[in-house]
Amino acid sequence: MPIVDFTAERLALLNERGMQITSLRGPQNFRAPAVLEPPGFIGAEIVFNRPFRMGAFSLLMGGLIQSATIGRYCSIARDAQIGHGAHPTDWLSVSPLQYHCNYHGWEDFVARQGYPVHPSPNLYDPFLPTVIGNDVWMGNHVFVKCGVTIGDGAIIGAFSVVTKDVPPYMIVAGNPARIVRPRFPEKTVERLLRLKWWRYAIPNLPRLPYQDAERAVDQLEKLIETGGVREYSPEPIRFPDFFETPSAPPAV
Repeated sequence: MPIVDFTAERLALLNERGMQITSLRGPQNFRAPAVLEPPGFIGAEIVFNRPFRMGAFSLLMGGLIQSATIGRYCSIARDAQIGHGAHPTDWLSVSPLQYHCNYHGWEDFVARQGYPVHPSPNLYDPFLPTVIGNDVWMGNHVFVKCGVTIGDGAIIGAFSVVTKDVPPYMIVAGNPARIVRPRFPEKTVERLLRLKWWRYAIPNLPRLPYQDAERAVDQLEKLIETGGVREYSPEPIRFPDFFETPSAPPAV
């Protein structure tokens, strides 16, 4: 399993590629690939022993995130908790010892005490992938259960506990999170989902009336029809391969 030490030099190298990361320090154990689409900002703790993907122009301000796919233009506030592992509720116990071989070395410890040990088969995956669409805003202290899908354009109110899928362009809040209202009328949502405006880089677009979603969609549709704008396709940053390139310091 590759281990990468996130030194100041490596963080600077990432910054040159448009990916500003303030939360990573010291060695990180990469058990699964991670793909980052620049530019972006990561101020959250990312657990790299599970697959992780983040789209361009997204902000992860804080919290702990793992086993997640996050789309473009997402704004995730501080102290978000996303994709934490679950526990079985209908087994004999909720303990990971039932399905996680040698969990924290406890089987070895029991064996050293002179007890026979019978390793349990790995029958349960506690980390279902969590999918967060594009243009999603999460407030402070949001908790998202692993395996949940949050649709494009959704807004999650602060301190919400999301245990079920959230439809696109819905505003939800509470514990458990419930639908408050849609962001836009149904026909506008249909246009937005058909347009998929996040395929484009906002800095590359002419000045659109962003404060009026309908007018902005009208103008962007015309731009696309006339070939006046092209989709944004940056070269992704792939961990840990990024640190194996000749231009980067060698991996530890």
